[in-house]
Amino acid sequence: MFLHIQPLALTNSVSLGKVWDAIFLWMMEQSAKAGQDELTLNRNYGAPVVGETHDGYLNDMSLSAIEKRHVYEALEAAMTQEDVQEGSFGGGTGMRCHQYKGGTGTASRVVSGDDGKQYTVGVLVQSNYGHLVDMSIGGVPIGRILAKEKEEKNKENAVAAASASTSTSASASAGRVDDGSIVIYIITDAPLLPHQLTRLAQRATVGLAQVGGRGIGRTFSGDIFVALSTHNIPREQLVGTTPSLRPPMQSFSVEAVRNECIDLLFSCVAEATEEAILNSLVGARDGFTGRLGRKIEGLPVARVAELLEKYLVKV
Repeated sequence: MFLHIQPLALTNSVSLGKVWDAIFLWMMEQSAKAGQDELTLNRNYGAPVVGETHDGYLNDMSLSAIEKRHVYEALEAAMTQEDVQEGSFGGGTGMRCHQYKGGTGTASRVVSGDDGKQYTVGVLVQSNYGHLVDMSIGGVPIGRILAKEKEEKNKENAVAAASASTSTSASASAGRVDDGSIVIYIITDAPLLPHQLTRLAQRATVGLAQVGGRGIGRTFSGDIFVALSTHNIPREQLVGTTPSLRPPMQSFSVEAVRNECIDLLFSCVAEATEEAILNSLVGARDGFTGRLGRKIEGLPVARVAELLEKYLVKV
């Protein structure tokens, strides 16, 4: 039986090809370890999926530092570790979000079916987008408030103003660099057909807009959403025969969620996407120092909590 292992990965822009190649080689090795012959392999293998965002501000991409061993270590960790790592881990190490340190974030929701089964909707993001003034949390314009506070502080302290010019600045704009990008993976075990998964992916926009406000979807931003279901594993290979010019017709069955109840999954995607982005910020709250000594602040979590309490938002 073929091993249905199709890894998804996240990395930086320059390492996309190297990560894709390493994952493909890893998949071939798993097939060999399972004792599959060449025909079985050729009838069943698939292509890896690798997403990327640009981390050139904090990372010296000219070094192209990611190697095959790093990818293999990540794959092994993904299959064995119990801890959920968020913020400055993996592909999210050099990423920025709303001019604070961003990176990797996750969240999930669980829904029940009338058959007693439970289905999970999980979201994984690599956040690397947005201006501070656009950030909203719980409907509160947190970004504008923090930007105003930072501006007032800089006016009072000329040294702080000079320092801020080398790290984060609420009003600074560098065009396509600041617009950045975000990759959102939506993974569920609910039975969905391809067109339903497309609809799920579109709903990630709702969650992204809850945090990014009017600042999302700019010309130079790369907003990439991918949705997949692990429920239906297509049995596309012929049974009892091998491919030929005119093989006998065969079919396989799949399950699908009824469209009149799919709104529940839409809500799950929107909520989990919003939470995953916020988790990427909270996970990176300690900030980060990258190449050339460049420093990026972490989200001031304590101050944000104070503001949310002030505006009666419970978290």
